[in-house]
Amino acid sequence: GLGVGLTAQASSLERDCAADRRSLRGELATAGEPAAAFWSSAAGERHAAENCCDLSEEEDALLERLEGGEQEAYGAELRGLNDQLRGELSGLEQELADLRRKRAGWDDDANFRFACVKRQFQGRGRDLLVDRLCLEFPHIPREQLQAQEANLDAMKYAAQKQASAFRQWRRERVQLLQRGQGRLEQRAKEQDILQLRRQEMQEQREKQRHLHGKLQVVRARNAVKVEARQRADSQQRRLRDAEEREKEQAQQKRAQAVRELASESKERKREQKTQREAEVAEKERVEAEERQRRLEANAEVVRLRREMDAIKQREAAQQKQAAEQERKEREHRLQQALERLRPEAQRDPERLLKLPERTKAEAYSDPLVCVTRGPHAGFDEKRLMADARYKLSSALQAAGLFGTPAGHEALARVAAPRPAQPHAVSQVFASGYPG
Repeated sequence: GLGVGLTAQASSLERDCAADRRSLRGELATAGEPAAAFWSSAAGERHAAENCCDLSEEEDALLERLEGGEQEAYGAELRGLNDQLRGELSGLEQELADLRRKRAGWDDDANFRFACVKRQFQGRGRDLLVDRLCLEFPHIPREQLQAQEANLDAMKYAAQKQASAFRQWRRERVQLLQRGQGRLEQRAKEQDILQLRRQEMQEQREKQRHLHGKLQVVRARNAVKVEARQRADSQQRRLRDAEEREKEQAQQKRAQAVRELASESKERKREQKTQREAEVAEKERVEAEERQRRLEANAEVVRLRREMDAIKQREAAQQKQAAEQERKEREHRLQQALERLRPEAQRDPERLLKLPERTKAEAYSDPLVCVTRGPHAGFDEKRLMADARYKLSSALQAAGLFGTPAGHEALARVAAPRPAQPHAVSQVFASGYPG
């Protein structure tokens, strides 16, 4: 199958790589002890890494687990890495061959001594190194020594590039293997999740079937209960209908009785209304007769009141006329007095600017006015004694009873004097009305 073919190709590739490594190791061994030591150390590190992780076995196991296009893609990537490594190694082999040709004329002993001197003077200055090499190889010119040093450095750098190429190839193979394993693990996880989901769905279906069975049982039980409830409801409905019919008949009887009572009450109210209307009419007639009698009795009083008002109006008119006549006479007398007493003197404008003679005389002050401040300044003893309360309080103070409860009670019982009422009627007819 496809896995067997890939396995055969991988094994043949491993054999080719091993053969290339052996040939490279042999060539480096001829290059001198330092290169051989470097190769042995690099090979030891690589073999140690391979021992830690056997890529061939893991890749075979991965190829067996891969399917279809993934297996072909992985094989193509692996072949690409191998081809890339072969290309890099072939270039490095060509470079090493050129360097070996440049090293012609140097035997292994001279090459070893040159490498030892260089290692001894490493980091101590190039001039010291060149002087020491000139002492070690006095028959070789300085330019050739420098060329040999550059050649050794180039061979060392080429060996390092070979080791780096192997490490990079190894690293990329490991990364490719890890990516493939990661994809397989991801697919395995997805399959596990899918299987878990399928199992959950199966369990859910089982639960649904179980619940459906329970639901059918519950539905059947509920159907029986609903049917029994419906029968009970229909029985109760029939009973309610019978009760409602009985109530309706009783209500109709009560309504008939109420209508009869209402008609009787209406007839009674009609009779009472007729009786009340007759009583009201009789009462109105009696009140009208009484009102007529009062009007006839008060007609004389009204006539006398009107005559009294007319007399009052005549009196007011006479008083007004007398006052007007008196005012005119007073004005006439005043005018006559002014005519008689009118001064006859020449005009004196300077007299208008002088003070009158009366301002020079001292004003007379009446002692009574100074003491009592005039008759309108307040109340005197005579006016105060006209009030019964003031007179009683003076008597109580004189007797020493003003501060006693009895004195207070007696003073509180005295009524205040009342002012004259503005609506008092004239007393001209106190002796009787005129005939």
